[in-house]
Amino acid sequence: MNYTSYVSVKFLTELIVVVALYVLPYERRHHFWLKLPICLAVCYTFSYCTSPMLTRYHQWERLAVVAIDVLRYTAIFSIVALAICCLFCFSFRESFFICSGAYAVQHTTIKLYKFIETLYIDQVSIVVLSVIYVGFLALCYTCMYFLVIRRLQKQDDIKLKANDSFTVNILTVVSLIVINVLAGDLSPVSVLGEIASVGYGMICGIFLLSLQMNIFKRGAIERENEQIEYILEQERKRFESFRDGVDYLNIKYHDLKHQIHRLKQVSSVRAETIAELEDGLSQYESYYNTGCPALDIILGEKYFACKAKGIEFTALVDGEKLSKLSESDIYSLFGNALDNAVEYEEKLSEGSRLIRLSIKDIGNMLFIRVENTYNGPNIADRELGTSKEDKQYHGFGIKSMRHIVKKYGGEMDVNATNGLFCLTCMFTF
Repeated sequence: MNYTSYVSVKFLTELIVVVALYVLPYERRHHFWLKLPICLAVCYTFSYCTSPMLTRYHQWERLAVVAIDVLRYTAIFSIVALAICCLFCFSFRESFFICSGAYAVQHTTIKLYKFIETLYIDQVSIVVLSVIYVGFLALCYTCMYFLVIRRLQKQDDIKLKANDSFTVNILTVVSLIVINVLAGDLSPVSVLGEIASVGYGMICGIFLLSLQMNIFKRGAIERENEQIEYILEQERKRFESFRDGVDYLNIKYHDLKHQIHRLKQVSSVRAETIAELEDGLSQYESYYNTGCPALDIILGEKYFACKAKGIEFTALVDGEKLSKLSESDIYSLFGNALDNAVEYEEKLSEGSRLIRLSIKDIGNMLFIRVENTYNGPNIADRELGTSKEDKQYHGFGIKSMRHIVKKYGGEMDVNATNGLFCLTCMFTF
């Protein structure tokens, strides 16, 4: 095996090791163990057999040799991506993205080793040098796994937008060309030039890793926003359904009220019976008339919930001040805030359960404040936990509220001190 073949096979092996760290947790395709040796054989055969191509053109200009080398390494890179696609449940575009990250890790590690080798490793035997090399790679790959790869895997999803994947692929190919030109046949022979070439290669590798991290972070934010939008849409439907039910109940309430009034004029019906009917009907009377129908609905719903659970509930509000907010947003915002308060108050002993709601304006500022008694540690602007059975949307109540407040250019603050939990929403209208 000549030196060119050795370098090519070494590069492939290092790339496959990092790729394995990326993809092993993901779903495999059928007949994985049958396909694996075939894919490895194809990769190594191509890498080994195309290495002599460079020696045939040694009389050419050095730039032409570098161009051929770049094309060959890019082909190896693409074949590895095809192998990932064949072995795991990824599209080629996603496989190429994984390969880009794996290359960034492999290339950064090698450049770091080259930098250390240039400065400190001079007269060392080949055996000792090989041990140092393998140990260094193992240490760097382990660190990269926990610092970068594992974080990417925790995103639960490697599905990418076409533009994101295309950008990473182009940057990877460009970096391959530039780095090979600087670090290969055209690299300067001086120590300073070698250090500059190695440093540039490390910067390119770190840049690619950072770019991937940002893509995944943006993807996670987009998925979270999609979940919040889904929750808000479900709450909007729930509000519309509940509003229709309340409207129907109000119609029946007024019909029964008229019928009871007619019964009063019938002498055969006892006064005690009429009083019992009126007392039972009074439970369905609307307790709130704030000037905002959506707020009236949610306050009525939570009033009965608090009454059933022994929670004292007071509301000093002017619903007309909420005219800038849509009905569904009002229902979601106040519904989530009061649900969180009711959820916590249920855990307290009876007699100490209290929820207060207030809406007031100061100048052009509108303040919505929800308070409830609290006996936990002091907290400041952090998300609430939940004891609800539905864990799928754990923590999304507060997130959806922040989403609504931000939608109207407002700010939300959560804190708990001196036995009182307080959620405040501030708007400028």
